[in-house]
Amino acid sequence: MAKRDEVSSTERLLDLIRDDSKSEYSATGIASPRSFGHRLKNIFINPVSFRKSITVGLDLGHDDIKMVKMSQISDQKYEMLEYARIPFDQDVDRQSPQFPQFLRPIMMDFCGNSKNVKLWCTISSARVETRQIRIPKVNPKQIPNSVYWSFKKISAFDEIV
Repeated sequence: MAKRDEVSSTERLLDLIRDDSKSEYSATGIASPRSFGHRLKNIFINPVSFRKSITVGLDLGHDDIKMVKMSQISDQKYEMLEYARIPFDQDVDRQSPQFPQFLRPIMMDFCGNSKNVKLWCTISSARVETRQIRIPKVNPKQIPNSVYWSFKKISAFDEIV
């Protein structure tokens, strides 16, 4: 059933037949100014976002950081937008509290003012312990929680909060 303020195609056709003597309607369009204004108002009330999501990949190496900015063109295609290689400051150690302060402006400059950024990071596996675990079939939102508890069951580790 049509809404009260919505004009259906049948109603427009009946209006055209009734107002045949009037020359309000042109050959290019039958829509009344009210319906055009109503459609224009709906466009601004329910905007569609045409912004592409940007993915930024980071590779934290031993002596530098490599960054890649990519945009998804279609389901299977990606486009590389920008690439940067920045050497680490010799005065700042990765374990020091100044490292995040060193990294933050670099990331802000590279990502720009985009609010829709996905961030991925890789690190050297020299000091990383990797294990293969099986998790039960769960909702995609519950995968991190399932991985945490499955790993906690097979290995004891200290939680850093």
